[in-house]
Amino acid sequence: MNTRITRIFSWIGIVATILILTACEPDRGDYLAGKWLLKRVVYTDGTAHAVDTVWYNFQSTLFMYQLYEPNNNTYRYIYGLKTWEDDTRIRLELKSSPVAVESFLPLTDWESESRSFSVDKCSGGELILRSEETSYFFRKF
Repeated sequence: MNTRITRIFSWIGIVATILILTACEPDRGDYLAGKWLLKRVVYTDGTAHAVDTVWYNFQSTLFMYQLYEPNNNTYRYIYGLKTWEDDTRIRLELKSSPVAVESFLPLTDWESESRSFSVDKCSGGELILRSEETSYFFRKF
């Protein structure tokens, strides 16, 4: 009987160890989670453009591109996916939900439904993404 109890406790210990180790693995996307307000875009030639009507929203692998149109007081948004290409690069891919990607793209500076970004900085409520040498400066919303 002691052997059986020992075996049971051994299995419980193994399972508990596996659960603890997998629970402690860092989720590299966790620091992007939340809503980020785009404040400024800096282009390759050094010119900058102030922005305060665009948000990138991250939740796990989900992504939402949201914008506000002050002229008609409306918000528009489209959902997509976020995947990590490596430790410092993400790929954002827009999906036709709730609107068609083709109708949403003209409202953005994106040329296609997917785009890769380098995560240059993400700390202290500040996020800097870079794509095709254009830098996007966000603050946590």
